[in-house]
Amino acid sequence: MPFTYTVFNLARYFREYYNIFLNKLASSGIGVTSKSIENWKANIKVQTTDEVGEIELRVEGNDIIVRFETGEAPHKRGLEAIRTGLGFIGEILTGGSLLDASIDIAEQSIDSALSGQHGYLASTIASIARDSGEELRRRIETSLPPPPPAPGISIDESYLSLLEEVRSRMIGLREEVEIARQERKDVKRIDLRLSHVEKLFNEAQNDAQRGDYSLAKSKLNAANRILDRVERLINELYEV
Repeated sequence: MPFTYTVFNLARYFREYYNIFLNKLASSGIGVTSKSIENWKANIKVQTTDEVGEIELRVEGNDIIVRFETGEAPHKRGLEAIRTGLGFIGEILTGGSLLDASIDIAEQSIDSALSGQHGYLASTIASIARDSGEELRRRIETSLPPPPPAPGISIDESYLSLLEEVRSRMIGLREEVEIARQERKDVKRIDLRLSHVEKLFNEAQNDAQRGDYSLAKSKLNAANRILDRVERLINELYEV
């Protein structure tokens, strides 16, 4: 069964996401049997003692799409199943594609994979897909300065103050959400809102770079209002 995960609004950091993803695979102990990257698409084949999997990373618009499929390793499946072609999963080790083989099967989000009900490998890949996006966002939010304005455009100090306020709130609330996630809380609605905040934050910086500080501040104020809602949703997670 194929699973999908969307990393919103980070398409321009595709290579960085790919590298973080590979590092997390390596640290998890999952074996990478092959990998390739070309332009805005990457394919990774992995295996554990009992399972095999194939992962595709690609850019769609402003987003990064992670799609993956896992299954039992060939030696875990019955000999007769392999002889009759039902063991197509074994093809992954010899150049075949799990994702191509399952193209007609309805895809699911990674929520069910994260639960562990589809096996260790699916759960681990799902966690890596999610955690890689969150790590990339943290790196961007904490290490990258606002882009400079275009030549001849002066900086609006009130914009910079508002930008740093939103940046600080985003970092703090993402940490709160990660803690809630580790506590098995349902944070899907919160993740969606934080993704919209990220989009507004990036757009505001682009607007400011063009000198349109009025529009930039409007978007940052909108982001702050969404963050207010995020705070309320986080509090509701712990209400008895």
